[in-house]
Amino acid sequence: MADENAPLNGYNAYLHVPDERRFTCDLLKELIWFYVIDNPALASQQNGSRRIVADLLAWHVADYERLLPPDRQEEVADHGSPLRGCCDHISSLTERQALLLYHRMSGVSPGSITDRLFS
Repeated sequence: MADENAPLNGYNAYLHVPDERRFTCDLLKELIWFYVIDNPALASQQNGSRRIVADLLAWHVADYERLLPPDRQEEVADHGSPLRGCCDHISSLTERQALLLYHRMSGVSPGSITDRLFS
């Protein structure tokens, strides 16, 4: 049990979840795993998504000074971690933006200089 006088942060707090609610959450988690995460029909799509993210990250890290937008360049300058800046940039993309960027960078569909990838 948490110390009543300690600040409620880190591991000093205790969250009480009623048994019925915990059971409902556990059941929903199992359904998500069965119907979504472990669904064989989605395996190829999940594999493709993993490849897109991995390739985008590799390409950006290899040439971050040219590829990262200005706000991420500032982040790299402030923190000194190109990998972190690239991860933050790629994770901020929507699925559509990531796919368009992947198509452009891989040469699948180079697009036009006037195409807007980001708003």
